[in-house]
Amino acid sequence: MTNSTREDAPGQQAMGWSLLDIVEALGCAVYGPVGDDAELHALTPVHVTIDTRDVRPGSIFVALQGTRAHGLEYAGEAFDRGALAVLAGTDLDLDDSTWERLVGSAAERGPLLVASDCDGVTALGRLARAWRRRGAWRVVGITGSSGKTSTKDILRALLEQSGRAVVASHANWNNEIGVPLTLLEARPTTDVVICEMGMRGPGQIAYLCDIADPDIGVVTTAGLAHLELLGSEQAIVEAKAELLAGTWRGGVGVFPGMQAHLVEAAAHTPDRLLPFGMGDDEADSSAVLVTHVERTDTGIAGRIDLMGAELPFTLPIHGVHQARNLAAAAAVLVTLTGSASLLPEDALMVGADRVHLFTPGRGDRHRLPGGGLIIDDAYNANPESMDAALAELAATQTRGRRIAVLGRMAELGPLGIDLHRVIGANAAAAKPIDQLVVVGAGVDVDALTDGWNAARRRGDALRFESIAEAVTHLTEWLRDDDVVLVKASNSSGLGELAGALADELRVSTRSSGGVDT
Repeated sequence: MTNSTREDAPGQQAMGWSLLDIVEALGCAVYGPVGDDAELHALTPVHVTIDTRDVRPGSIFVALQGTRAHGLEYAGEAFDRGALAVLAGTDLDLDDSTWERLVGSAAERGPLLVASDCDGVTALGRLARAWRRRGAWRVVGITGSSGKTSTKDILRALLEQSGRAVVASHANWNNEIGVPLTLLEARPTTDVVICEMGMRGPGQIAYLCDIADPDIGVVTTAGLAHLELLGSEQAIVEAKAELLAGTWRGGVGVFPGMQAHLVEAAAHTPDRLLPFGMGDDEADSSAVLVTHVERTDTGIAGRIDLMGAELPFTLPIHGVHQARNLAAAAAVLVTLTGSASLLPEDALMVGADRVHLFTPGRGDRHRLPGGGLIIDDAYNANPESMDAALAELAATQTRGRRIAVLGRMAELGPLGIDLHRVIGANAAAAKPIDQLVVVGAGVDVDALTDGWNAARRRGDALRFESIAEAVTHLTEWLRDDDVVLVKASNSSGLGELAGALADELRVSTRSSGGVDT
């Protein structure tokens, strides 16, 4: 990504799309029958999938190398379901005889396009890159150590209720497969594509930006998530800053005003930078600022200053920290609108009917008959989101007890033990929290227990090594007026625990809102 002025801006070309266009754009070799010219131009727009179960007449099936088999093994099934063509890369880890067998078998059934000098994942990315550059839609890239999924969901809600046609990343579609598939869902009628961008190492976000060519790049925060993968906080900052560097020069970079080092770490930045923030400490640095926030029965409400125009907001998800994610989304909304003065007074009033947009496992609230709650926030965790979740637990009103059920935070590397110990101590320091329950095995979860116990404010933490053991004991010990937070990294499996507790304690209703990473 060169962060150039981009002469070939999206929308400059026609949206027509054909097999021949794909062959030329990707430099493909073509095997098997390709049909006549009319068939070649039958793809406006194209449906692309990597799953044969999702193939429908006219689809392009992209055959990827899996852990057990190559996608070309399923080319016949794809053609049986109506695929117009199969796209593959030159996967060099296959021996020649296997490769020739797969290519020959697929080509007998229909057109097989083989992209040169790349594997299937790269071919998928090149296909998405070519499609993105044919469209007039605006692309928003979102990354961050925490808050990126909530920001994506909030932005989608704001844009859809303003009448825009939106395509947004599904669930965990935030990598070198998910981002291309998201872009390929865009249609000529699409206004905005929102691409959540995850990161496993240096260069990952830069690669995704080269595919997506974002008009607006949003970094929600740079925290300690992925410390194990990157080794230092500075390396994390530099990796997240790749999104600012990958946003084209005529675009807009949105970043937290209190983390200006993100801009300093970017190799280059777009012409316009828009900081956002929350609270008086950020008033001087943030063009988009949450000036007031309060908890409500259904979520949060308050006011946001959008470059001098103050608008009220309501958000049907719980957690005051979500106001910061709303500010990031509002910065994108005002950028796409052109001016804050053009926004209606209710532009930031997110209706309760849009709560279905929010991703499960990020603070889902299961209400109990006695007035208590099971808060399922077990989709993921890092130190920053753990502290935010504990603060929300401490602030939740209840007749019963406030109980934190915590598990391991993944990808923290050598500092993991110390960081877990700090979280345990922070839970103990939050006086309204009555009990810590630790689930899992290993030195990290030992440290959670040690941090709580060392505070000596209350009784020792309860400790269970397995989810089954925790469910058995907690369903007997918990009361239906307790508020129970369940939070850990997804790999800990505590989402299963949250669901089991909710079922056992007789769930009556469900609402959303949480702390994502």
